[in-house]
Amino acid sequence: MFEELTGPRSAKNVVLATTMWDKLHPQFDDGNKREKGLEEKYWNVMIHHGATVERFLNTSDSAWSMIDKVVKRDEPKAVLLIQEEMIVQKTPLLATSAGKALYRDPNQLAAEKNKAVQESTVWSSSSASVTLGTQGSQ
Repeated sequence: MFEELTGPRSAKNVVLATTMWDKLHPQFDDGNKREKGLEEKYWNVMIHHGATVERFLNTSDSAWSMIDKVVKRDEPKAVLLIQEEMIVQKTPLLATSAGKALYRDPNQLAAEKNKAVQESTVWSSSSASVTLGTQGSQ
């Protein structure tokens, strides 16, 4: 869905941040495996088009470091795909790439979500020190 909103030209201005590094136990390598899995399975197209992956370490220094990297990039600002489609091409929302992705077959969306939840559950059960979900639920 994110790719359908931004488009490939805007990817160079995108930072894909991984979180909860402060919750991982150093002796387990689950965080690195999970990050690599995200890069290969979900983010590969965005990374191919120039997006970067950063680790958010739950500190203000870490947040400002990511912001600085985006602000200091020598990349021209790019129009988002949804802006191009709706404003320049006058495409109605439901006919845009993002609209089509949002309103595609609900059964397919549910199946994809269930699969992602199952994969996350398998990953989290492999480590006694990490639980996926909201921070308050740990």
